[in-house]
Amino acid sequence: ACYDTLRVRSAPETCIHSIDCYDSNAECIYSVAESRHICCKPRPNIILPECPAGRQTPTVGKYMPILCSLTNSVDDDMCPQGYECLPSVNIDNGELHICCAI
Repeated sequence: ACYDTLRVRSAPETCIHSIDCYDSNAECIYSVAESRHICCKPRPNIILPECPAGRQTPTVGKYMPILCSLTNSVDDDMCPQGYECLPSVNIDNGELHICCAI
C-alpha cells in the first residue's frame, strides 16, 4: 500500500524507477509494508494540503508535501530543518498537518 492517504496504487505491481510506472503522475516508492518498490499516484480529484500565507512546503518526489503530526514526541523528527508542522489551510477538517517554511 502507498504510505499516505493522498496516494493510491498504480500499475505495474513493482518498479525500480518512476519511469517504470505506467501513469506519468505515479512515482516508484518503497513500501515498508510490502518490502518492495511500488508505483503510487495521487488519488483522483485529490486536493493537496497547502501551507498558510503562501509559505513553502518541501515535497517528496514530484508533488507530495511532507505530512507531519503534532503528537509526534520527537520534535526534530517531524519536519526538515527550517520547517514547522502546521495544519493545512485548505483542508476543512484541520486534522491534516504538513511541514511549512518557518
